[in-house]
Amino acid sequence: MSSIALRGLVRRFGAVTTLHGIDLEIADGAFVVLVGPSGCGKSTLLRLVAGLDQPSAGQVLMNGRVVNDLGPAERDVAMVFQNYSLYPHMTVRRNLAFGLENLRVPPGQIAERVDEAARVLELTALLERKPAQLSGGQRQRVAMGRAMVRQPQAFLFDEPLSNLDAQLRASMRVEIKKLHRRNGRTLVYVTHDQVEAMTLADIIVVMRTGRIEQAGSPAEVFERPANLFVAGFIGSPAMNLRAVERHDGAFTLGDDTLRMAAELAPAPARSLQRAVLGIRPDDLRPAAGAPVHWPRLTAAAKVVEPMGSECIVTLGAGPLELTARLHGRSLPSEGDALELAVDPATLHWFDPQSERALYP
Repeated sequence: MSSIALRGLVRRFGAVTTLHGIDLEIADGAFVVLVGPSGCGKSTLLRLVAGLDQPSAGQVLMNGRVVNDLGPAERDVAMVFQNYSLYPHMTVRRNLAFGLENLRVPPGQIAERVDEAARVLELTALLERKPAQLSGGQRQRVAMGRAMVRQPQAFLFDEPLSNLDAQLRASMRVEIKKLHRRNGRTLVYVTHDQVEAMTLADIIVVMRTGRIEQAGSPAEVFERPANLFVAGFIGSPAMNLRAVERHDGAFTLGDDTLRMAAELAPAPARSLQRAVLGIRPDDLRPAAGAPVHWPRLTAAAKVVEPMGSECIVTLGAGPLELTARLHGRSLPSEGDALELAVDPATLHWFDPQSERALYP
């Protein structure tokens, strides 16, 4: 298996720099997800790890060895692409075996590896079919199987589920998680979908404009985002981020839409005249029964999106809009006035100048 280290990686295309000195340590056997908006550099970074592209500066190390001058085959990694990249004229069996044939693996070992991958990925009944006869999910499983039979040191996945519908994406996430648990190999996965990142990763690496904004476990990144960008990007629905001002010993949101005593804010925020307050939609809850020191707000339900046992509500409070996720089967109606409360311990605070999070 393989640990991967990135040291000061820079990638330039002419006058445009797409990666700005990336430093990252990936432990042997880790499942690391690179996530961020389109154009943030995550796929470029994966190509540098794979050896499909060369850095303008910096080093890629595998098991402590610099591999900048090694091609993809010499790095012993297997890559799964967004578009499957299957050979249309070959059967599933030949697609799975072709890479091993090129590596001159003995025929007996090829048959054994292909049969095992087909069994694990439930492809045995499809081995004699060609890609045109398969569904999107089946094709993606074949692409995964082609990587599996290589038995590489590391797997690299570049947005492998983006062409699938929502139901297939959910089932394929489970298959990828199973794959990692079975073989324990290092896996680096690129996606723009933060739900994929949260459900799959041991470590999430959040990127923006060619830089790493934060790296940590899904819980760390969700519960303690490092800055405003991470706070707004991770979480669905997105965190409510609103400016607050301090007046008479209290922070107020909007025209007193929400008011809380300054001493309830973390120490780094108490000296600020202005701050940015973050409220997760899940942390807004009906005020009935909430402790008296919890800040409250009254807002109208502008849009209600039922989702079975919960609903997403767009709230209007004066000129402000907020989003809440409310649980229970008794749903509000559009236009209803709702009194909600929030536990001050769940609030997130940010410096409006540096955009960095303010924690106790």
